[in-house]
Parts: sequence; C-alpha cells; structure tokens
Amino acid sequence: MGDLTALGTKGFRAHARRIHDVFDTVEAIELPVIAAVDGVAAGGGFELALSCDFRVAGEGARFVMPEAKVGLIPGSGGCSRLVRHVGLGRAKELVMLGGTLRAPQARELGLVTEVVPDGGALDAARAMAARLAGLAPLALGMAKLVLSTCTDVDAETGRRLERLGQSVLKTTEDHREGAQAFLDKRPPNWQGR
Repeated sequence: MGDLTALGTKGFRAHARRIHDVFDTVEAIELPVIAAVDGVAAGGGFELALSCDFRVAGEGARFVMPEAKVGLIPGSGGCSRLVRHVGLGRAKELVMLGGTLRAPQARELGLVTEVVPDGGALDAARAMAARLAGLAPLALGMAKLVLSTCTDVDAETGRRLERLGQSVLKTTEDHREGAQAFLDKRPPNWQGR
C-alpha cells in the first residue's frame, strides 16, 4: 500500500494519476497482457492484475482489497474494473468488507483464467503467452480493443465495432497469410501487417 502519509493531497493526486496511467495503458495496449499471481495480490497489486487480460494464479493465491481498513477505496481502477469482472454485489463485498478471494473462488467468478499448483503461475503464464504468440497479433489486438469497448456500449454499437474491426483486418497481409496457410494446411507466418 505504500506510505499513506508521505504525500500531501496535491502530491497524492499527481502520484495516483501516474499509477492510473500505467494501469490504463496495460488495459488498453493492443497486446494480450497476462498477470501471474503466486501469493497475495492486495490493493494496488490486485488492481494491476485487474488491468490485465488474463490472470493465472497458484492454488494458494489470494486477492484482497484492504483499503477500507485505512480509510480509502481501491482508487487505481479497482472499483470500476472489479465490478465489471465480478458484478456489483461481489465487488461491494470485496471492497467494503475487505473480503479475500482465494484462487479457486476467483476462478469460479471468472476473475482468474487458470489456477495452477503453487509456484507454477509464472510458467503457466509463459505457456499461455506462447499460445497467444502463435496467433495473429493484429487480430488479437483488434479483439482486445473491440471486446473492451463493447463493455460500455449498447449491442448495436458493439456489432458495428465488430464489423469495422473485421473490415480493417480483412485488408491485412496477416489475414491473407492466415487464409492461405489454412488452405495449404500449414502454420501461418504472422508478420503483424
């Protein structure tokens, strides 16, 4: 949580903006981002994990929002991201009561993508990254952009975004390569163009 008394109000807001910028960049970058959690992700660590696209956790991992115990709230996207992931009721429980989610519970709620034996989260995250690296990078980036945007728009706007994204991808060298590789029954050679 850091030294809660070191910064004045003005300094705190500037510091918080810098943290928000990092977390927002992680969330918005058009590349898949994976959090590997072995142990405890509390406060800002939990908020950073929420900024990621995927979360891999060891069986003993715990996710905690302890800010209410010191008179604060999760202020780096924790409230807004958590409610999207787990729903309003569970988000209130975690934020207001300082509840703890263990990895299996987090998996059941869809907060964690994969639960692995303790000590294996980083290796599992690397394996997931290798799987993602075998896919079309422009398509992954577009999927992330469209999916993230669709959380805040009506269904018709979402479908329009899908059509727009698809029309952009149809013009790429990667799409041509992927289609040809499919016909040739060979792995594609993605170029990111």
